[in-house]
Amino acid sequence: MTDERVHRVRESDVEAVVGLVHELAEYERAPRECQLAERGC
Repeated sequence: MTDERVHRVRESDVEAVVGLVHELAEYERAPRECQLAERGC
């Protein structure tokens, strides 16, 4: 068993989270439905 924990997204996590959401959209065959982008905080 791994010792993974969930935490709030930090500004430094934004790039990774956006990438994961885009990968999920590709997997779901809906990349055009994904309109998520990084923006300055």
